[in-house]
Amino acid sequence: MANSTPAEVLTGAYSAFGAGDMEALGGFLADNVFWQIAGTGPLDGDYQGREAVFGFLAALAERSGGTFSIEVTTLMGNDTHASALLRETGTRQGRQLDATVVHFVAVADGQITRFLASSSDPAGHAFWAD
Repeated sequence: MANSTPAEVLTGAYSAFGAGDMEALGGFLADNVFWQIAGTGPLDGDYQGREAVFGFLAALAERSGGTFSIEVTTLMGNDTHASALLRETGTRQGRQLDATVVHFVAVADGQITRFLASSSDPAGHAFWAD
C-alpha cells in the first residue's frame, strides 16, 4: 500500500468497507487517523484514531440496521490527497436515505491520515436525526 496513490488507497478502503472487512479497512487507516464528519447530527464530529473510527462506523451500521451503503460516483486524486463524490443509501426507522456526500482524504505512506465527509443534502441530515 505504501506505493499506492491516494485514489487507490481510498478505493481500497471503500472496497473493504463495502465488504464489511474491518481488518482490511484498518490497514488503510493510519493509527492516529483524524476522521471528521461535518455537521450537527448525532454522529457528526471528530474522531481521533483507528478505534474511534471503527466505533463511528459501528454506530452507522447499528443506526441503519446494517442497510447503510455507499456508491462512489466520482473519484480523483493527486500525490497526497484524494476526493470522492458518493451516493449514500440506507433505511432507518421508516426513513429512506438517498444523499450525495463528498469525502476528502490525506494519505501518507499508503494510509489515510485525515478524512473529511461533508454534505449539504438535507436528506442525509434528516435520516440520521434522532
